[in-house]
Amino acid sequence: MSIKAVSWALEQYVSDPVAKLVLIGIADRYNDERGYAWPSVAWLSKAASVTDRTVQRKIKLLEAQGFLATARQTGATTHYRLHLEDVQPE
Repeated sequence: MSIKAVSWALEQYVSDPVAKLVLIGIADRYNDERGYAWPSVAWLSKAASVTDRTVQRKIKLLEAQGFLATARQTGATTHYRLHLEDVQPE
């Protein structure tokens, strides 16, 4: 868990409240030393109380809005890099 990443996520203005909850979930699993998080979609959907498909749509939205970048790896959980320095709160 990264307190820095969770604090950052809480400060961001995200127009979609479910997307913000997904962002906070990713931030909660962020590893400062590695520079990315790798929570499963199943874990994020449980944390946000939504379906897996909804989480996938919200991740795409967050990526399009510049909050994170995804790195998909065959046979492994997707890695999420948060743009901690790039997005500022409104």
